[in-house]
Amino acid sequence: MMNEMMNEVLNEMPDVRIHCEICGDDFEPIIKMQADGEIETGYLKCPHCGTIYIICVTDAELRKKMMEYRKLYLRNCKKRLPERKLRQMQKMLDANVKRCNELIEQHPFVRAEDTEDGMQSD
Repeated sequence: MMNEMMNEVLNEMPDVRIHCEICGDDFEPIIKMQADGEIETGYLKCPHCGTIYIICVTDAELRKKMMEYRKLYLRNCKKRLPERKLRQMQKMLDANVKRCNELIEQHPFVRAEDTEDGMQSD
């Protein structure tokens, strides 16, 4: 669900390229997801050097709130909204970003293929 939503957003931005800060390669963003229980991590991986760029970390509640925001945005993006509604939407977005950043701090990312047994460690 989350991977589809993020890739849908990328599809709305044609010709987007990511510049790797490590090797300098430019690459097309392909969002990968990894789940560890309720926690899902979205990331990009440089195909040249393998550098990982974390995009978001979500839990079930945040994913629900992100979907609510996206539905509200899609329903209203072509309308001229009153200032109050715009502030409400911005507040929702800010809260989602804040929670995502908290989750990034709380859940360090370990790729399953980087552990000895191929499973994510605690």
